Amino acid sequence: VNEWGITIKRVGPYIQRMSHPLAGAPTSNLESYPWPDPYKGDRASGLKEKARSLYETTDYAIFADAVNGGIFEYAQHLRGMDRFFMDMVSNKDFAEALLDRVLEVLMGLFDVYLNAVGEYIQIILYPDDYGMQTGLLISPQLFREMIKPRLKKLIDFIKGKTKAKIMLHSDGSIYKIINDLIKIGIDILNPCQPYAKDMEPEKLKEQFGDKVVFHGAIDQHKILREGTVEEVKEEVHRKIKGLASGGGYILAPAHNIEEDTPVENLMAMYDSAKKCGQYSIRC
Repeated sequence: VNEWGITIKRVGPYIQRMSHPLAGAPTSNLESYPWPDPYKGDRASGLKEKARSLYETTDYAIFADAVNGGIFEYAQHLRGMDRFFMDMVSNKDFAEALLDRVLEVLMGLFDVYLNAVGEYIQIILYPDDYGMQTGLLISPQLFREMIKPRLKKLIDFIKGKTKAKIMLHSDGSIYKIINDLIKIGIDILNPCQPYAKDMEPEKLKEQFGDKVVFHGAIDQHKILREGTVEEVKEEVHRKIKGLASGGGYILAPAHNIEEDTPVENLMAMYDSAKKCGQYSIRC
């Protein structure tokens, strides 16, 4: 049971939520719920020293991961996905109050984290899934009404504490809200799943390539797991050609690499990236 009161279970490399503690809660219960206290204890112990060491002794871009979920996700984890989606349409006061409480906690967590490492990092991750394979989980209108204003508030807060670029991790097809995300300050989009609807790399590059950086796009589901070495090399070359022109692409798999992925395919991906994936592009 984590500090949000959610029972979790590890299934392979993933975490499954087994309970939703606010599933039956009326709005009045939100005030009395035992919310996590971001300022309790010493969450950031040793982080500043570690980040400073990486900053001073390596040439890596330092990637920081402060939270395990976003505003939209945690509201679902607490309430249950089906209930929260219904709340957003038929019980808006409750949904807004829940989103505001989650936002308050996340801002506190980022406050503590960035006070420690903010001056030493280049990229900070914000994970919040808005898409499925065929489109958004909610309508663009509902996203703009209920999620976007709170996300902007969080992004503004983060950017007030660090010069790091903000990378949004959102699986699936988020094409219809990419402009919204750019306008409120998202700098990098991950994972750019290439087979989700409307997420074709060439289409993304043409429409948004001068406004945002793309991170990911190498298909880990079919090509890396089931393809030949030559098919992997072709995939890397194709994505570099489609996304890297003029800058703005960080090559990576479009999701976690599963344990049944052939090692030779991973080596082919890395070797191909090193051979032709540096600016100026040589593919």
